Amino acid sequence: MAMRSVSVGVLLVACAVAWPVAVVWPVALEAQQRSDLVVAVGGGGTYYCIITRCGTGGTVVGLVGYGLAPSLMVVASGRWHDCFDCRRFLVAEGSLQLRHRGRRMQPFVAAGVGVSSDPDFMGDKVGLHAAVGTWLWLSPRWGLQAELRGRQVGRGDAMAELSLTVARRFLAGPS
Repeated sequence: MAMRSVSVGVLLVACAVAWPVAVVWPVALEAQQRSDLVVAVGGGGTYYCIITRCGTGGTVVGLVGYGLAPSLMVVASGRWHDCFDCRRFLVAEGSLQLRHRGRRMQPFVAAGVGVSSDPDFMGDKVGLHAAVGTWLWLSPRWGLQAELRGRQVGRGDAMAELSLTVARRFLAGPS
């Protein structure tokens, strides 16, 4: 019980800090130079404490991101979670990523909101999430994204997720 309270508290503090920075920093630092569209798929592992049990599972990730500014990307993702002792459920999320615009490596922080759905197990729940990770561009168009994400699932339930995706970038505008 204490672990869940700490996890939710850390998640809320991370979201509270990341949100104003994500909105103000790109506007203050630089004008929009490029609007990249990124599509990525991958997978990873999860640790969860939902309802009355904790355990591990796997996840399949699909995401679409759009660069609003060189340091800011809006991301929509769908995540299919498979817990070893429960039925599968889907999480649809939207977030903002504040990125450092390096040429090959782009570390980021992200925060957003999502909806989880499992009609047979826990129903539909809304929750917040925060993440840290990096994009590693192997070429101008192909790359990898590694991410560690913490998520609140409804009230008092939490998940941690580590994922790796393969990304395809579609470039637009001047570089």
